[in-house]
Amino acid sequence: MLLSVVSLVLRGAVQGSDNPGPSDVAIGPYKYNLFRWGVDHFLDKWVNKFQDILPWNSEPPRERRIGQAQEFFDLRSQIRDLERELADRNGPADIHERIDGLQRLVDDLQPDVEETIDLSPHELIKQIIDDEKKTLSLLEDVEKLIQKEIPK
Repeated sequence: MLLSVVSLVLRGAVQGSDNPGPSDVAIGPYKYNLFRWGVDHFLDKWVNKFQDILPWNSEPPRERRIGQAQEFFDLRSQIRDLERELADRNGPADIHERIDGLQRLVDDLQPDVEETIDLSPHELIKQIIDDEKKTLSLLEDVEKLIQKEIPK
């Protein structure tokens, strides 16, 4: 299993990004370097955390946080599309204003989205552990039932 994972990683590294495949094109707008994000927005994260501990602030529901993250990445994709239009010089005259407006929205969403991205792996791991505990409990109940019902 480990060997197959390593071979897939090496294969991906060797192929490079000179000729993107269909999957690369499909996921391209959603790629993001999380390490770079963390370094670039370290201060924003801690300012946002400080604001969260204030008594009048509460954490938004998970669905809202996920919706904000999706909106953030959609806006980033729109900005990239507009920047391509600008580079091709085929865009409308107000393209700079549209890019600036979208960038302001991205900047407003960024602290909340960063928090969501930081918490997502922890929430996922917690959910997996909780599910495994439930499974273990069910297996223990099955074992007790078998010991009780089936004579030795």
